[in-house]
Amino acid sequence: MIARVLVSGGARVYIASRKPEDCARVPGELAGHGECVGIPADLSSEAGVTALTDEIRGHEQRLDFQRPGY
Repeated sequence: MIARVLVSGGARVYIASRKPEDCARVPGELAGHGECVGIPADLSSEAGVTALTDEIRGHEQRLDFQRPGY
């Protein structure tokens, strides 16, 4: 639900899950609302977090984080 709101607001959203099928399914569900990219990742270890970070760096030159309402 959070990804849907962000995507429909114009954000490019990355989702991560240990379940590759979820990473494939959710972007398809949000198609037509905006851009969502699914990346299979296991964030239970530092190596997994680093791998996800490296993957996102391959897609983006920078990341913007903004709190809603600001």
